[in-house]
Amino acid sequence: MKKVFALAGSYFRKTDRVTTILTLLLATLSIALQMGLYQAGKVAASTVQTQVIACVLGVICVVLLTKIDYNLLGRLWKLHTVLAYFLVGLTFLVGQGRGEVDDVAWLMIPGTHFSIQPAEFLKISFIVVFAWHLSHVREKINDLRVLALV
Repeated sequence: MKKVFALAGSYFRKTDRVTTILTLLLATLSIALQMGLYQAGKVAASTVQTQVIACVLGVICVVLLTKIDYNLLGRLWKLHTVLAYFLVGLTFLVGQGRGEVDDVAWLMIPGTHFSIQPAEFLKISFIVVFAWHLSHVREKINDLRVLALV
């Protein structure tokens, strides 16, 4: 257990503390709000459980993603962009609705009662690729040809 706290402390010293603290506070707030809704009888216990799992997975993903150099993600743009577009395209074939009649933008995760919205992965992929591209054209950003491509 000492090693876990030592690793967490080392990570916290090397990362943006304000962003990390705000992320943890918002995750905690989202769980507290769901618990309040549960106590008021507005949501089921499974909704609170899903929120807790999503927050834990979200924090784990943030930690993992901050350890990856964004230049590596930028160079791998063909992989994650194609995968994201594939998942979005898959929603047209086997997409599930989430309340709205025409909403089929969700994919069920096999073997669970959870679903994901692939468009969110596409947004992340776009942001990474866009940032990577801007870092490479930084010196020529005012050039009309470069600006047109951006």
